[in-house]
Amino acid sequence: MIMTNSDFIIENNVLLKYQGTETDVKIPDGITAIGRGAFYNQKQIVSVWIPDSVQEIGGSAFQGCISLTEINLPSNLKEIGTYAFYQCSLPKIAIPEGVVRIKNYAFGNCRNLKSIFLPDSVQEIEHSAFWYCVSLEEVHLPAGLTQIANHTFSSCYCLTAVNFPDTVTEIKDGAFSFCYALTKIIIPDTVKTIGESAFAGCESLTSAVLPEGLEVIPDNLFHGCVNLKNIHIPETVTSIGMSAFTDTKWLTNLKNRKQFVIVNNILISVKTSDSAVLIPDTVVKIAPKAFFCRRKLCQLIIPASVTEIGKRAFSGCTHLSSVQCQGMTFITDTQQKRNCIDRIIKMLNQKDFSVRFSLPLKYKVVFRIFFETSDNAEASAYIRKNIVKIINTFTDENELQLIQKLLDTHKFINKNNIDKIILHAIEKQKTEIQLFLMDYKNQYIGFESDEDIIRKKFAL
Repeated sequence: MIMTNSDFIIENNVLLKYQGTETDVKIPDGITAIGRGAFYNQKQIVSVWIPDSVQEIGGSAFQGCISLTEINLPSNLKEIGTYAFYQCSLPKIAIPEGVVRIKNYAFGNCRNLKSIFLPDSVQEIEHSAFWYCVSLEEVHLPAGLTQIANHTFSSCYCLTAVNFPDTVTEIKDGAFSFCYALTKIIIPDTVKTIGESAFAGCESLTSAVLPEGLEVIPDNLFHGCVNLKNIHIPETVTSIGMSAFTDTKWLTNLKNRKQFVIVNNILISVKTSDSAVLIPDTVVKIAPKAFFCRRKLCQLIIPASVTEIGKRAFSGCTHLSSVQCQGMTFITDTQQKRNCIDRIIKMLNQKDFSVRFSLPLKYKVVFRIFFETSDNAEASAYIRKNIVKIINTFTDENELQLIQKLLDTHKFINKNNIDKIILHAIEKQKTEIQLFLMDYKNQYIGFESDEDIIRKKFAL
Protein backbone atom coordinates (compact mmCIF):
# COMPACT_ATOMS: atom_id res chain seq x y z
CA MET A 1 0.00 0.00 0.00
CA ILE A 2 1.40 3.39 -1.01
CA MET A 3 0.83 6.31 1.35
CA THR A 4 1.36 9.84 0.14
CA ASN A 5 1.34 13.10 2.01
CA SER A 6 2.71 16.49 1.08
CA ASP A 7 6.32 15.49 1.80
CA PHE A 8 6.73 11.69 1.81
CA ILE A 9 5.84 8.76 -0.44
CA ILE A 10 5.79 5.55 1.64
CA GLU A 11 5.09 1.93 0.66
CA ASN A 12 5.06 -0.95 3.15
CA ASN A 13 6.97 1.16 5.68
CA VAL A 14 9.67 1.98 3.12
CA LEU A 15 10.27 5.67 2.46
CA LEU A 16 10.40 5.82 -1.33
CA LYS A 17 10.67 9.54 -1.93
CA TYR A 18 10.90 12.83 -0.11
CA GLN A 19 9.28 15.56 -2.16
CA GLY A 20 9.28 18.39 0.31
CA THR A 21 11.31 21.58 0.37
CA GLU A 22 12.25 21.81 4.05
CA THR A 23 15.85 22.31 5.15
CA ASP A 24 15.34 20.32 8.36
CA VAL A 25 13.61 16.99 7.78
CA LYS A 26 12.09 14.60 10.30
CA ILE A 27 11.35 11.14 8.89
CA PRO A 28 8.12 9.65 10.29
CA ASP A 29 8.21 6.95 13.01
CA GLY A 30 7.59 3.40 11.83
CA ILE A 31 9.71 3.65 8.65
CA THR A 32 11.90 0.52 8.38
CA ALA A 33 13.97 1.44 5.33
CA ILE A 34 14.93 4.51 3.34
CA GLY A 35 14.63 3.58 -0.34
CA ARG A 36 17.08 4.10 -3.14
CA GLY A 37 17.45 7.75 -4.04
CA ALA A 38 14.78 8.84 -1.57
CA PHE A 39 16.50 12.19 -0.92
CA TYR A 40 18.68 12.21 -4.03
CA ASN A 41 20.09 15.63 -4.92
CA GLN A 42 17.94 17.51 -2.37
CA LYS A 43 20.46 20.32 -2.14
CA GLN A 44 18.48 22.41 0.33
CA ILE A 45 18.46 19.84 3.15
CA VAL A 46 20.68 20.75 6.12
CA SER A 47 19.64 18.20 8.76
CA VAL A 48 17.75 14.90 8.87
CA TRP A 49 16.30 13.04 11.85
CA ILE A 50 15.90 9.28 11.29
CA PRO A 51 13.75 7.19 13.68
CA ASP A 52 15.21 4.07 15.36
CA SER A 53 12.78 1.91 13.39
CA VAL A 54 14.95 2.31 10.26
CA GLN A 55 17.18 -0.72 9.62
CA GLU A 56 18.49 0.04 6.15
CA ILE A 57 19.54 3.12 4.21
CA GLY A 58 19.34 2.37 0.50
CA GLY A 59 21.68 3.23 -2.34
CA SER A 60 22.03 6.92 -3.19
CA ALA A 61 19.51 7.72 -0.45
CA PHE A 62 21.15 11.07 0.35
CA GLN A 63 23.53 11.33 -2.60
CA GLY A 64 24.09 14.89 -3.72
CA CYS A 65 22.65 16.47 -0.56
CA ILE A 66 25.51 18.93 -0.63
CA SER A 67 24.15 21.05 2.26
CA LEU A 68 23.54 18.11 4.61
CA THR A 69 25.70 18.70 7.70
CA GLU A 70 23.77 16.93 10.46
CA ILE A 71 22.17 13.49 10.63
CA ASN A 72 21.55 10.83 13.26
CA LEU A 73 21.97 7.19 12.29
CA PRO A 74 19.37 5.03 14.08
CA SER A 75 20.30 2.42 16.67
CA ASN A 76 18.70 -0.45 14.71
CA LEU A 77 20.50 0.30 11.46
CA LYS A 78 22.10 -2.77 9.81
CA GLU A 79 23.26 -1.64 6.34
CA ILE A 80 24.31 1.56 4.58
CA GLY A 81 23.83 1.34 0.83
CA THR A 82 25.92 2.19 -2.21
CA TYR A 83 26.50 5.94 -2.61
CA ALA A 84 24.15 6.50 0.35
CA PHE A 85 25.83 9.74 1.50
CA TYR A 86 27.99 10.44 -1.56
CA GLN A 87 28.98 14.12 -1.81
CA CYS A 88 27.29 15.18 1.43
CA SER A 89 28.81 17.85 3.71
CA LEU A 90 28.77 15.92 6.97
CA PRO A 91 31.68 16.99 9.23
CA LYS A 92 31.55 13.81 11.32
CA ILE A 93 29.63 10.57 11.53
CA ALA A 94 29.16 7.91 14.19
CA ILE A 95 28.11 4.54 12.81
CA PRO A 96 25.90 2.87 15.45
CA GLU A 97 26.67 -0.52 16.96
CA GLY A 98 24.74 -3.10 14.97
CA VAL A 99 25.66 -1.91 11.48
CA VAL A 100 27.13 -4.90 9.66
CA ARG A 101 27.81 -3.64 6.14
CA ILE A 102 28.86 -0.37 4.53
CA LYS A 103 28.58 -0.60 0.75
CA ASN A 104 30.78 0.92 -1.93
CA TYR A 105 31.10 4.71 -2.14
CA ALA A 106 28.71 5.05 0.83
CA PHE A 107 30.57 8.13 2.09
CA GLY A 108 32.64 8.82 -1.03
CA ASN A 109 33.48 12.41 -1.90
CA CYS A 110 32.29 13.72 1.50
CA ARG A 111 34.90 16.45 1.46
CA ASN A 112 34.05 17.94 4.88
CA LEU A 113 34.09 14.64 6.78
CA LYS A 114 36.83 14.87 9.42
CA SER A 115 36.19 11.89 11.66
CA ILE A 116 34.26 8.66 11.61
CA PHE A 117 33.74 5.95 14.20
CA LEU A 118 33.19 2.41 13.00
CA PRO A 119 31.86 0.01 15.66
CA ASP A 120 33.09 -3.55 16.02
CA SER A 121 29.81 -4.85 14.60
CA VAL A 122 30.92 -3.77 11.11
CA GLN A 123 32.06 -6.88 9.25
CA GLU A 124 32.32 -5.57 5.70
CA ILE A 125 33.36 -2.25 4.19
CA GLU A 126 33.08 -2.34 0.41
CA HIS A 127 35.40 -0.65 -2.06
CA SER A 128 35.78 3.12 -2.13
CA ALA A 129 33.48 3.54 0.87
CA PHE A 130 35.42 6.62 2.02
CA TRP A 131 37.13 7.53 -1.25
CA TYR A 132 38.05 11.20 -1.63
CA CYS A 133 37.10 12.21 1.88
CA VAL A 134 39.82 14.83 1.62
CA SER A 135 39.34 16.24 5.16
CA LEU A 136 39.20 12.90 6.99
CA GLU A 137 41.78 13.00 9.79
CA GLU A 138 40.98 9.95 11.85
CA VAL A 139 39.12 6.69 11.56
CA HIS A 140 38.67 3.78 13.95
CA LEU A 141 38.70 0.45 12.12
CA PRO A 142 36.52 -2.19 13.78
CA ALA A 143 37.93 -5.27 15.47
CA GLY A 144 36.84 -8.26 13.45
CA LEU A 145 37.31 -6.61 10.05
CA THR A 146 39.08 -9.13 7.79
CA GLN A 147 39.83 -7.07 4.70
CA ILE A 148 40.23 -3.48 3.60
CA ALA A 149 38.69 -3.24 0.15
CA ASN A 150 39.95 -1.52 -2.99
CA HIS A 151 40.39 2.24 -2.61
CA THR A 152 38.50 2.29 0.70
CA PHE A 153 40.43 5.33 1.96
CA SER A 154 42.08 6.43 -1.28
CA SER A 155 42.65 10.19 -1.57
CA CYS A 156 41.89 10.88 2.10
CA TYR A 157 44.49 13.63 2.02
CA CYS A 158 44.40 14.53 5.72
CA LEU A 159 44.40 11.02 7.21
CA THR A 160 47.40 10.92 9.55
CA ALA A 161 47.23 7.45 11.10
CA VAL A 162 45.56 4.08 10.69
CA ASN A 163 44.97 1.36 13.25
CA PHE A 164 44.97 -2.11 11.70
CA PRO A 165 43.05 -4.64 13.84
CA ASP A 166 44.82 -7.98 14.11
CA THR A 167 41.91 -9.68 12.33
CA VAL A 168 42.75 -8.09 8.98
CA THR A 169 44.20 -10.59 6.51
CA GLU A 170 44.07 -8.58 3.27
CA ILE A 171 44.60 -4.99 2.18
CA LYS A 172 43.40 -4.57 -1.39
CA ASP A 173 44.43 -2.41 -4.34
CA GLY A 174 44.82 1.30 -3.64
CA ALA A 175 43.26 1.03 -0.19
CA PHE A 176 45.25 3.98 1.22
CA SER A 177 46.69 5.48 -1.96
CA PHE A 178 47.26 9.24 -1.96
CA CYS A 179 46.74 9.66 1.77
CA TYR A 180 49.15 12.57 1.76
CA ALA A 181 49.29 13.10 5.54
CA LEU A 182 49.85 9.46 6.54
CA THR A 183 53.25 9.31 8.26
CA LYS A 184 53.70 5.76 9.57
CA ILE A 185 52.20 2.33 9.04
CA ILE A 186 52.67 -0.90 10.96
CA ILE A 187 50.84 -3.74 9.27
CA PRO A 188 50.04 -6.67 11.58
CA ASP A 189 51.40 -10.12 10.86
CA THR A 190 47.87 -11.40 10.24
CA VAL A 191 47.94 -9.64 6.85
CA LYS A 192 48.98 -12.12 4.18
CA THR A 193 48.05 -10.21 1.01
CA ILE A 194 48.55 -6.56 0.03
CA GLY A 195 47.15 -5.22 -3.23
CA GLU A 196 48.74 -3.08 -5.90
CA SER A 197 49.30 0.60 -5.09
CA ALA A 198 47.90 0.11 -1.59
CA PHE A 199 49.97 3.01 -0.23
CA ALA A 200 51.07 4.69 -3.48
CA GLY A 201 51.42 8.46 -3.41
CA CYS A 202 51.49 8.76 0.41
CA GLU A 203 53.90 11.67 0.29
CA SER A 204 54.39 12.14 4.06
CA LEU A 205 54.96 8.47 4.83
CA THR A 206 58.38 8.03 6.43
CA SER A 207 58.22 4.55 7.95
CA ALA A 208 56.55 1.29 6.95
CA VAL A 209 56.62 -2.13 8.59
CA LEU A 210 55.47 -4.98 6.38
CA PRO A 211 54.10 -8.09 8.08
CA GLU A 212 56.07 -11.21 8.80
CA GLY A 213 54.83 -13.98 6.52
CA LEU A 214 54.17 -11.66 3.58
CA GLU A 215 55.37 -13.31 0.37
CA VAL A 216 54.51 -10.85 -2.40
CA ILE A 217 55.19 -7.11 -2.55
CA PRO A 218 52.84 -5.95 -5.33
CA ASP A 219 53.28 -3.44 -8.13
CA ASN A 220 53.48 0.22 -7.09
CA LEU A 221 53.04 -0.54 -3.39
CA PHE A 222 54.95 2.58 -2.26
CA HIS A 223 55.34 4.32 -5.63
CA GLY A 224 55.52 8.05 -5.10
CA CYS A 225 56.04 7.89 -1.32
CA VAL A 226 58.79 10.47 -1.69
CA ASN A 227 59.69 10.72 2.01
CA LEU A 228 59.63 7.02 2.82
CA LYS A 229 63.10 6.18 4.12
CA ASN A 230 62.57 3.28 6.52
CA ILE A 231 60.99 0.03 5.32
CA HIS A 232 60.98 -3.30 7.10
CA ILE A 233 60.79 -6.10 4.56
CA PRO A 234 60.40 -9.59 6.09
CA GLU A 235 62.57 -12.47 4.96
CA THR A 236 59.45 -14.30 3.79
CA VAL A 237 59.10 -11.99 0.75
CA THR A 238 59.90 -13.93 -2.43
CA SER A 239 58.46 -11.61 -5.09
CA ILE A 240 58.66 -7.84 -5.60
CA GLY A 241 56.43 -6.15 -8.15
CA MET A 242 56.99 -3.42 -10.69
CA SER A 243 57.80 0.07 -9.36
CA ALA A 244 57.06 -1.04 -5.80
CA PHE A 245 59.55 1.48 -4.34
CA THR A 246 59.91 4.00 -7.17
CA ASP A 247 60.61 7.58 -5.99
CA THR A 248 61.11 6.60 -2.33
CA LYS A 249 64.02 7.90 -0.25
CA TRP A 250 64.63 4.32 0.83
CA LEU A 251 65.46 3.24 -2.71
CA THR A 252 67.35 6.43 -3.55
CA ASN A 253 69.57 6.06 -0.48
CA LEU A 254 70.35 2.44 -1.29
CA LYS A 255 71.18 3.30 -4.91
CA ASN A 256 73.55 6.02 -3.72
CA ARG A 257 75.48 3.45 -1.68
CA LYS A 258 75.29 0.39 -3.89
CA GLN A 259 75.50 -0.53 -7.55
CA PHE A 260 72.92 -3.28 -7.03
CA VAL A 261 69.90 -3.03 -4.73
CA ILE A 262 69.15 -6.60 -3.66
CA VAL A 263 66.43 -7.62 -1.20
CA ASN A 264 66.00 -11.28 -0.23
CA ASN A 265 68.08 -12.30 -3.26
CA ILE A 266 65.82 -10.22 -5.54
CA LEU A 267 67.56 -7.60 -7.67
CA ILE A 268 65.16 -4.65 -7.65
CA SER A 269 67.26 -1.81 -9.02
CA VAL A 270 70.63 -1.05 -10.60
CA LYS A 271 72.66 2.12 -10.61
CA THR A 272 75.37 1.94 -13.24
CA SER A 273 76.60 3.70 -16.32
CA ASP A 274 78.75 0.75 -17.36
CA SER A 275 78.26 -0.74 -20.78
CA ALA A 276 78.86 -4.26 -19.42
CA VAL A 277 77.29 -5.61 -16.21
CA LEU A 278 77.79 -8.87 -14.35
CA ILE A 279 74.89 -9.60 -12.01
CA PRO A 280 76.02 -11.02 -8.63
CA ASP A 281 75.56 -14.76 -8.22
CA THR A 282 73.53 -14.20 -5.03
CA VAL A 283 70.61 -13.00 -7.16
CA VAL A 284 67.77 -15.48 -7.68
CA LYS A 285 65.21 -13.16 -9.27
CA ILE A 286 65.37 -9.96 -11.30
CA ALA A 287 62.42 -7.75 -10.44
CA PRO A 288 60.29 -5.96 -13.05
CA LYS A 289 61.95 -2.82 -14.48
CA ALA A 290 65.17 -3.51 -12.53
CA PHE A 291 67.30 -2.21 -15.43
CA PHE A 292 64.70 0.23 -16.73
CA CYS A 293 66.14 2.70 -19.26
CA ARG A 294 69.80 1.80 -18.71
CA ARG A 295 70.53 3.10 -22.19
CA LYS A 296 74.31 2.66 -21.98
CA LEU A 297 74.00 -1.02 -21.15
CA CYS A 298 75.29 -3.11 -24.05
CA GLN A 299 76.35 -6.41 -22.52
CA LEU A 300 74.79 -8.34 -19.66
CA ILE A 301 75.92 -11.50 -17.92
CA ILE A 302 73.23 -13.25 -15.86
CA PRO A 303 74.44 -15.99 -13.49
CA ALA A 304 72.94 -19.46 -13.33
CA SER A 305 71.47 -18.62 -9.92
CA VAL A 306 68.82 -16.46 -11.59
CA THR A 307 65.63 -18.43 -12.17
CA GLU A 308 63.15 -15.66 -12.95
CA ILE A 309 63.13 -12.37 -14.82
CA GLY A 310 60.27 -9.94 -14.24
CA LYS A 311 58.25 -8.03 -16.77
CA ARG A 312 60.00 -5.14 -18.53
CA ALA A 313 63.17 -5.87 -16.56
CA PHE A 314 65.25 -4.50 -19.45
CA SER A 315 62.70 -2.13 -20.95
CA GLY A 316 64.36 0.96 -22.39
CA CYS A 317 67.79 -0.69 -22.61
CA THR A 318 67.97 0.35 -26.23
CA HIS A 319 71.63 -0.62 -26.76
CA LEU A 320 71.55 -3.99 -25.06
CA SER A 321 72.80 -6.37 -27.73
CA SER A 322 74.45 -9.23 -25.86
CA VAL A 323 72.90 -11.26 -23.03
CA GLN A 324 74.50 -14.36 -21.55
CA CYS A 325 72.22 -16.41 -19.36
CA GLN A 326 71.20 -19.94 -18.48
CA GLY A 327 68.79 -21.92 -16.36
CA MET A 328 66.02 -19.38 -16.00
CA THR A 329 62.29 -18.84 -16.65
CA PHE A 330 61.24 -15.64 -18.42
CA ILE A 331 58.02 -13.80 -17.56
CA THR A 332 56.96 -11.68 -20.53
CA ASP A 333 54.24 -9.17 -21.16
CA THR A 334 51.19 -10.29 -23.14
CA GLN A 335 51.36 -9.02 -26.72
CA GLN A 336 48.79 -6.39 -27.51
CA LYS A 337 46.38 -7.27 -30.30
CA ARG A 338 46.39 -4.90 -33.26
CA ASN A 339 42.58 -4.76 -33.15
CA CYS A 340 41.95 -4.42 -36.88
CA ILE A 341 44.11 -1.32 -37.38
CA ASP A 342 45.43 -2.73 -40.65
CA ARG A 343 41.90 -3.05 -42.05
CA ILE A 344 41.35 0.70 -42.03
CA ILE A 345 44.86 2.10 -42.32
CA LYS A 346 44.44 2.57 -46.10
CA MET A 347 41.49 4.85 -45.54
CA LEU A 348 43.41 6.96 -43.07
CA ASN A 349 46.38 7.19 -45.39
CA GLN A 350 44.32 9.83 -47.18
CA LYS A 351 44.73 11.95 -44.03
CA ASP A 352 40.96 12.27 -43.65
CA PHE A 353 40.66 12.46 -39.88
CA SER A 354 36.94 13.15 -40.05
CA VAL A 355 36.29 9.45 -40.68
CA ARG A 356 34.04 8.00 -37.99
CA PHE A 357 34.70 4.81 -36.05
CA SER A 358 35.30 3.79 -32.44
CA LEU A 359 37.47 6.34 -30.67
CA PRO A 360 40.01 3.99 -29.10
CA LEU A 361 40.75 2.51 -32.51
CA LYS A 362 40.70 5.86 -34.31
CA TYR A 363 43.17 7.40 -31.88
CA LYS A 364 45.49 4.41 -32.21
CA VAL A 365 45.52 4.78 -35.98
CA VAL A 366 46.20 8.51 -35.78
CA PHE A 367 48.91 7.66 -33.29
CA ARG A 368 50.43 5.23 -35.78
CA ILE A 369 50.39 7.76 -38.62
CA PHE A 370 52.05 10.35 -36.43
CA PHE A 371 54.91 8.09 -35.39
CA GLU A 372 55.37 5.98 -38.50
CA THR A 373 55.12 8.47 -41.39
CA SER A 374 57.26 11.44 -42.31
CA ASP A 375 54.26 13.41 -43.54
CA ASN A 376 52.50 13.73 -40.19
CA ALA A 377 51.67 17.42 -39.94
CA GLU A 378 47.91 16.79 -40.13
CA ALA A 379 48.13 13.98 -37.59
CA SER A 380 50.12 16.27 -35.31
CA ALA A 381 47.50 19.01 -35.61
CA TYR A 382 44.71 16.53 -34.90
CA ILE A 383 46.48 15.20 -31.81
CA ARG A 384 47.18 18.70 -30.52
CA LYS A 385 43.52 19.67 -30.89
CA ASN A 386 42.22 16.49 -29.22
CA ILE A 387 45.05 15.68 -26.81
CA VAL A 388 42.89 15.61 -23.67
CA LYS A 389 40.30 13.32 -25.26
CA ILE A 390 43.01 11.08 -26.69
CA ILE A 391 44.89 10.57 -23.43
CA ASN A 392 41.65 10.20 -21.46
CA THR A 393 40.55 7.49 -23.90
CA PHE A 394 43.91 5.74 -23.60
CA THR A 395 43.54 6.01 -19.81
CA ASP A 396 40.14 4.32 -19.98
CA GLU A 397 41.73 1.53 -22.04
CA ASN A 398 44.74 1.18 -19.67
CA GLU A 399 47.09 2.01 -22.56
CA LEU A 400 49.95 3.30 -20.42
CA GLN A 401 52.64 2.56 -23.02
CA LEU A 402 50.83 4.60 -25.68
CA ILE A 403 50.52 7.52 -23.25
CA GLN A 404 54.20 7.26 -22.37
CA LYS A 405 55.24 7.26 -26.02
CA LEU A 406 53.03 10.22 -26.86
CA LEU A 407 54.27 12.29 -23.92
CA ASP A 408 57.89 11.48 -24.77
CA THR A 409 57.52 13.88 -27.71
CA HIS A 410 56.98 16.81 -25.25
CA LYS A 411 54.84 18.51 -27.91
CA PHE A 412 51.28 18.36 -26.70
CA ILE A 413 51.08 18.51 -22.92
CA ASN A 414 51.32 21.76 -21.00
CA LYS A 415 50.19 23.38 -17.78
CA ASN A 416 46.79 24.16 -19.33
CA ASN A 417 45.78 20.54 -19.90
CA ILE A 418 47.87 18.27 -17.64
CA ASP A 419 45.63 18.69 -14.57
CA LYS A 420 42.50 17.74 -16.55
CA ILE A 421 44.21 14.55 -17.65
CA ILE A 422 45.44 13.71 -14.13
CA LEU A 423 41.98 14.31 -12.64
CA HIS A 424 40.45 11.96 -15.24
CA ALA A 425 42.92 9.24 -14.22
CA ILE A 426 41.99 9.82 -10.55
CA GLU A 427 38.27 9.60 -11.29
CA LYS A 428 38.75 6.39 -13.28
CA GLN A 429 41.04 5.02 -10.52
CA LYS A 430 43.81 4.25 -13.02
CA THR A 431 46.52 4.49 -10.39
CA GLU A 432 49.54 3.50 -12.48
CA ILE A 433 48.67 6.01 -15.20
CA GLN A 434 47.96 8.66 -12.59
CA LEU A 435 51.39 8.12 -11.03
CA PHE A 436 53.10 8.34 -14.43
CA LEU A 437 51.27 11.58 -15.28
CA MET A 438 52.17 13.10 -11.91
CA ASP A 439 55.81 12.09 -12.39
CA TYR A 440 55.73 13.66 -15.87
CA LYS A 441 54.23 16.86 -14.54
CA ASN A 442 56.81 17.03 -11.76
CA GLN A 443 59.70 16.55 -14.19
CA TYR A 444 58.67 18.61 -17.20
CA ILE A 445 55.99 21.08 -16.12
CA GLY A 446 56.22 21.56 -12.38
CA PHE A 447 53.64 21.33 -9.65
CA GLU A 448 51.48 24.12 -8.41
CA SER A 449 51.35 24.74 -4.71
CA ASP A 450 49.05 22.56 -2.60
CA GLU A 451 46.85 25.62 -2.07
CA ASP A 452 46.46 26.17 -5.82
CA ILE A 453 45.65 22.51 -6.45
CA ILE A 454 43.00 22.40 -3.71
CA ARG A 455 41.48 25.68 -4.91
CA LYS A 456 41.28 24.36 -8.47
CA LYS A 457 39.79 21.00 -7.47
CA PHE A 458 37.19 22.45 -5.17
CA ALA A 459 36.52 25.53 -7.31
CA LEU A 460 37.18 27.80 -4.36
